[in-house]
Amino acid sequence: MKNGRPKIFESVELKEHIGKINEFSELDEGLNSVYRVRSNDGEFIVKECTNDRNDIEWFRAEPLIYERLESLEIPSPEVIYTDLYPEEGNEFFVMTKMEGVNPSGFKKNIDFDVLRGILREFGRILGVIHSNTEMDGYGMLGGFEGSINNTDEAEKWIWHLQGAVEEMEDLIEDGWDKAPALDYPSEERIAELLPESPQAVLLHLDNRLDNLLIDDNQVTAFLDWSHPEAGHHEYDIVRAEYLLIDYDLGFLDEERKNDLREALYEAYEGEMKIEKEDFEKRKNMYRKITVIWIMAGFPNWGAEFEPDKKKSFLKKLVERAREEGL
Repeated sequence: MKNGRPKIFESVELKEHIGKINEFSELDEGLNSVYRVRSNDGEFIVKECTNDRNDIEWFRAEPLIYERLESLEIPSPEVIYTDLYPEEGNEFFVMTKMEGVNPSGFKKNIDFDVLRGILREFGRILGVIHSNTEMDGYGMLGGFEGSINNTDEAEKWIWHLQGAVEEMEDLIEDGWDKAPALDYPSEERIAELLPESPQAVLLHLDNRLDNLLIDDNQVTAFLDWSHPEAGHHEYDIVRAEYLLIDYDLGFLDEERKNDLREALYEAYEGEMKIEKEDFEKRKNMYRKITVIWIMAGFPNWGAEFEPDKKKSFLKKLVERAREEGL
């Protein structure tokens, strides 16, 4: 920072692309630093890599993914400038500011028909992405000199998931003050229920209301590719079901949640088919892994919680794990 101003804003190339910066504000966006910037040429969003816990290649993948989504007419920001290999300082990229507001903050006040429309559009968008982004190999994706590739490729999908579950188990054991005893999925059970080598596609994984913008009841932006991965398309749609409906909208009654599930899957399957045979068994496994993922990340995103809130949240996470048979 220089006089409270991020060093990246001193970039001559940045000023050439967006003009003189008149004001900025930092947004509470999670893993990296995100700024809303107003300049002589308009309003922009700048994302700076300030998280040293993740591979830098993950960060470099995000602007490349936005460029790919633009060709699919997915509502996403246009990347207008990147500095992903700076001689000094942090990597960053600049996007157009999209119209709309994040629905997460007022989700309990959204009309149910509007919610249904949001879930339908989310399912359609995810289906379009999955049906048009075949990838090679499985695992986390990174940006390498302008191309999106695996950072640590696994030859089989089940091998990647087995490794991911083991890593998340370690994060829970090390990160929780008192780690709960969970019935983690075994290698044998994963191999029994899930496909060994399905076609890999681009997966979003963090499918939540936090990563949407809406305007006039329409989805205007599909955001945040901080954890891009290549893998089985069913994993992503099941995560979307759990994170959007069971997690973000868990306050709804079961009838309404089932209505939203139907809308999500119907729209998704209009673009990308799901193999019905044994899908419920695969879905149950993917839900288990999703809950483990939430629990593994809690020491990071819940670090600033007040003690009482943290204790309450931990209790609820364990209850969720039990509900999924963990």
